[in-house]
Amino acid sequence: LEFASSNQQLFAWSCIATVGIAAALEPGACAWTFFASPNTLRSAALPVAEAFGSVFAGNPDGPTSVRYMALVHDFQKNAAVTGPLIAFPLASLNRVFNDPQAPLDRNGNGVVDNGAGCADADPSTPCDLGGFDGFDTRTTRNDSPGVPTLDNSLTNEQRALLGCGPFYGTRCDTSARETNTLHFPQSGAFGGIDFLNMEASVLVQSWLGVEGTLPGQTLTDNLPQPGTTGPLGAAVSSGATTSSRVNVPFLGGPVCTRFVEREGVLKLPGCRGVASLSVEYADPNGIPGDADDEPTAVRVAFENGYRPSVDGCIVGDMVRRQNGAVVPVMAVGASPELRRELAACSNATTRRAVPERLITGFNAQQNPITAPNPDCTPRGFGGTLTINGAPRRVFVCASEEVTLAELPLIHPTAGCVDSPTNPRGVAGCFEWANRDLVEEFFDGSAQLFQNELAAFSYNFLMFLAISSCDTRSVNLDGENHEGGRAAFRDDPECFLPTAPYRPGRCSLSTPQLCANVKSFLAAVGVPRNTVRAAGNERFGRRTFIWHSGGEVVLRYDQRNVLGFATDFAEDYSKTSWGIEFTWIEDVPFEDADSDDGITRSDQYNLTVSIDRPTFIHFLNPNRTFLFNTQWFVSYVPRAKDSFTQNGPVNALATFSVSTGYYQDRMIPELLTIYEFDSRSGGIMPSLQYRMTDHLSVTVGVLWFFGRTQLNDVPVREVSPVVNRVGRNAYRVGVENGLSGIRKRDEVFMRLRYSF
Repeated sequence: LEFASSNQQLFAWSCIATVGIAAALEPGACAWTFFASPNTLRSAALPVAEAFGSVFAGNPDGPTSVRYMALVHDFQKNAAVTGPLIAFPLASLNRVFNDPQAPLDRNGNGVVDNGAGCADADPSTPCDLGGFDGFDTRTTRNDSPGVPTLDNSLTNEQRALLGCGPFYGTRCDTSARETNTLHFPQSGAFGGIDFLNMEASVLVQSWLGVEGTLPGQTLTDNLPQPGTTGPLGAAVSSGATTSSRVNVPFLGGPVCTRFVEREGVLKLPGCRGVASLSVEYADPNGIPGDADDEPTAVRVAFENGYRPSVDGCIVGDMVRRQNGAVVPVMAVGASPELRRELAACSNATTRRAVPERLITGFNAQQNPITAPNPDCTPRGFGGTLTINGAPRRVFVCASEEVTLAELPLIHPTAGCVDSPTNPRGVAGCFEWANRDLVEEFFDGSAQLFQNELAAFSYNFLMFLAISSCDTRSVNLDGENHEGGRAAFRDDPECFLPTAPYRPGRCSLSTPQLCANVKSFLAAVGVPRNTVRAAGNERFGRRTFIWHSGGEVVLRYDQRNVLGFATDFAEDYSKTSWGIEFTWIEDVPFEDADSDDGITRSDQYNLTVSIDRPTFIHFLNPNRTFLFNTQWFVSYVPRAKDSFTQNGPVNALATFSVSTGYYQDRMIPELLTIYEFDSRSGGIMPSLQYRMTDHLSVTVGVLWFFGRTQLNDVPVREVSPVVNRVGRNAYRVGVENGLSGIRKRDEVFMRLRYSF
């Protein structure tokens, strides 16, 4: 457990629960093992992990990504019956060429520093690799030369967050045995992304449905999207002929965070990125936000510790527009090392989709007028749909290599409702491949990803949405989907190829409604939102259920109790008193703010009992009424609001009265009890009648009341994490005092025979 703390039982149990998530592709696989399967994807002649690796790396290519997903779609839903799969959007990862034997000259001394001591943690040792940061982007496979894959695009730290890579000694791209992989020593018959070791907050950071998602939000609107820096806000004047726009961030949960004593919340290497950004414009007419504004500079503040050689590239030191104009990117407070790496990022290679047809205008119905793309060879991959009363071909031919300066890491569908390619403003993004994302970013309708792994998260979401449901899966009524198109159409959790962007059901606009996405989110819960739990005070960090929970130790400690007791009669009031006092040392109390859930404190207890027999002649001339009250007061000096138990002072009082009739053959009694802090108690009247010396009967009522109190969720819960929503999402109910039995009211009769 010291080196591998994942809960293997929870992992195996949840794996069993998801067997059949891709039944048409591999019936025996579960959601967590399917993506590392060595089995071959039919017709593609590739292992499953490699085929889908093209999708996860975001290669927006027709012959690979679109074709592979079309095969999946056909296996699952029978495209001849349900309709073809259109070309779908992906966000391409980028590649910075790096040879660990001659790495990027990070320290700028003109010398390759990769000798003895380079791998240690001594910051004074000159080292271009930075220890384990020397990722090898030359890694490739013969069937995918020059295209982005997880292994040749992501750094060692990024891949480790996906549960693969050199840190784990496995390939991320494949689970097949390698025979001729270039410069990659780990080539066993294993690999692929590994959910047992994956960081869940990385996986879901770009998904709608996570914390921060607004009601009715879609992946194509202009609201701040998960995993992005958000759109640029309204332009404001910054001078007589200049203006600026600042990003409106997505206010979601933390990603990759950990709490470290004396340092606070830190972000794991591999998923750091942009903290904030702004764009400056030349504004000749002095009216901010109008058509004459031209971007002159982008100012980016990166998160503390960000380095492209560790965390990947998002944007370089410049952005090149399609008209050839170059907009410099200035990193606020950047070190010389970071500036050199950002310059390398500008030359990083990425992929841009080549659409089959180019938009030349729009007709009166706001449908696009298109012309064949001369760069589309040999043919496109996708499907034809009827949209707004007219057929539309949504095909992609291939992907072309461009630099990150030409295409920064921008969300493919965010802001599509305001895109010039979508004049009707519908919640779709059919022409995503025709978008000029750079110009739309400067215009405020496109959004930059916050970190590179956020693009992986988006791509994985697209896969889950498209692959939701097949003919063997069942709907909420337990019926399978063998009824063809109608069966998929009638189940809102299924992806419908004829309505790929329809809001309100599983689609590329609202993927959070898809069956596969829901299944994954069910295994990714949220711990407490406080800093000590690595939260950001608004929300907690998403984590897999097998990375949560804790151990419980049952131990019977010796308790040292010091106390005294006394009894006496008080003649003036004619009462009898009993007083007891105890001091108990080092008592464990449940504490939500403690790392181990326990805080120890001394406890002082005082008990006072008072009896008084009193005649009430008009009620009972022959016997006294015995009145008794007892008060139990406890004091816990170290009590805090985070304790489950009320405190530091708590009191419980009882009051009872009884008398006897017919020579005590009939005894009525009333007992009441009340605890003050929990506002709980009970009223318990009873009547006993003794018929003979051996036989008696008692009837009575037990009526209890109380309330549920809300306490903070523990910093480290014993139970696995769950999904949390609502105003009291990070509070849990506790039943103190007698509140736990407030639903146990009883009317009883007891017959007793003694001998």
